[in-house]
Amino acid sequence: MAYTDINSFWFQGCETNPEMLPQAAKRWFSGGEQLDAMIRERFAHLFEPLAAKMEQSSELISAFGAAESLAMIVLFDQFSRNCFRKSAKAFSFDALALQMLDSMEARGLQESLHPIQRVFLYMPLQHAESLSRQTQGVAAFEQLSNLAEAPYRKIVEGSFNYAIEHKAIVERFGRFPHRNDVLGRASTEAEVEYLNSGGKRYGQ
Repeated sequence: MAYTDINSFWFQGCETNPEMLPQAAKRWFSGGEQLDAMIRERFAHLFEPLAAKMEQSSELISAFGAAESLAMIVLFDQFSRNCFRKSAKAFSFDALALQMLDSMEARGLQESLHPIQRVFLYMPLQHAESLSRQTQGVAAFEQLSNLAEAPYRKIVEGSFNYAIEHKAIVERFGRFPHRNDVLGRASTEAEVEYLNSGGKRYGQ
């Protein structure tokens, strides 16, 4: 099944085997062209058919279990950024990831997942150009940082700090300025100044 392939590729069993955490974390946070190419080769073909099915039927989203929902969020929120880096398409599946997260939380499925898996469950909130979603994300990561134990706590706490950072950008600009070019949006003077002075682009 596609969802088991996605989860095993991304987490490498680190949720049950902490020794795999450094290797998995390197994949999550150090990426690069080689990882992008690997994800494109293995998973790029899944986007269009899965997105089409979900957009046609909201009932399909509510039929996914916890592991399947997690995989779909990783696909639409993480792998999209690897497969379509520096293009508008990198962000075109974000709404589906949020929809999947909302469905999970409505059914309480997030509670069955390991804290390190829930980091990526909540990433769509961190990526949203919405202050209410950013506020929701900060609260989710703060709660998660209180649940995580060593050796996972450091990554979860780091994600909480990044959530605060993302919220501050959306609070300031109402959006992420680094997306303006690929999305065909005109940047304000303040956004240009921010980006030219080393403002965060998050690999995009």
